[in-house]
Amino acid sequence: MTPMDTYQRQISEQLLLLHELQYSDPNMRDYDDVLRTGRHFRHSDAHPDVRFLDTIALALTTGKPGEVFAAAFDKREQMQLVLAKNGVPTPDDIAAAEELISLIGSPDITNAIPLFSFLIRRCGPNIDKRIHNLHKSVRALQNDFILVLEEYESEADITAEFPLVDLVAEYGDAVPPFATVWANFVGEIINLTAEGLDAGDVLDSTGKYARIYTAAYALKHPRFLKTLVYGYSYSLHRSCRGKAEKLKRRLQKVCQYISGVTDLILQAKRLFPIPHRWVMDTFTGTGEGDITLCDNAYDAVSRALDRSSLSPELVDKLDNSLPSMLQ
Repeated sequence: MTPMDTYQRQISEQLLLLHELQYSDPNMRDYDDVLRTGRHFRHSDAHPDVRFLDTIALALTTGKPGEVFAAAFDKREQMQLVLAKNGVPTPDDIAAAEELISLIGSPDITNAIPLFSFLIRRCGPNIDKRIHNLHKSVRALQNDFILVLEEYESEADITAEFPLVDLVAEYGDAVPPFATVWANFVGEIINLTAEGLDAGDVLDSTGKYARIYTAAYALKHPRFLKTLVYGYSYSLHRSCRGKAEKLKRRLQKVCQYISGVTDLILQAKRLFPIPHRWVMDTFTGTGEGDITLCDNAYDAVSRALDRSSLSPELVDKLDNSLPSMLQ
């Protein structure tokens, strides 16, 4: 193995570790702090430029196999938005970017809903993929929900479990117990995500996605889900934790097309107008090829930390905090 191959393998392993640690996730967490203290939290203000650029790329992503879009800022002189694709951008790509930038910069648009005609046309297959994946995750946890709810003690005030969800509008003054409300949201999202959107009926699809978002947002915030993902007090926790982690990510990904795009619009009001350009260069002779990565996550972590071996304490924390990475 040449030095370049070794370097490429290490970079690839570290990128995979970052992915597993969810630093590539819209809901990023500080896992260095997790490994030290066991605490989990979201950097709500972390890297706003990264979140902005990630959502730009999301809004251009069609969902076609193998197609990848990226966005970056060029701040060397006058700030520019730089767009790129793993291939030469097509006229449709260029037109879509022009339309997106015009829409998010419009003073008349303040949230994601007016963009849904564009998003369904441009991103329909990718949106449907996220809907389908969410459906699979919720169905995979249905039995776990039932069993864990038998021993879960919810907040006395059920509105604390569902922040920013208007339960009174849904149930009136007789709000049922937490388990019932949770089951109702789960049933609703299973029904809504059983099929994708109808690209031919933008109005109906926009309304349907708004309902999916409402249910996904409701499921994303309760302490119950956080307990499944982060807690240690339930007998089923270890067995369903990986599935709960995946569900939380997929809820976030579905919400991104509304909450993320709305944030994008608000940030665009602060940043725009700025010029944008596409990377039009093509590259040959890049030396692309297959790289053999180690199949042991502990070895990959050891190399990333530049250690010959991991301490028993760190191994235990990896086992408990990141079980999905070690499967």
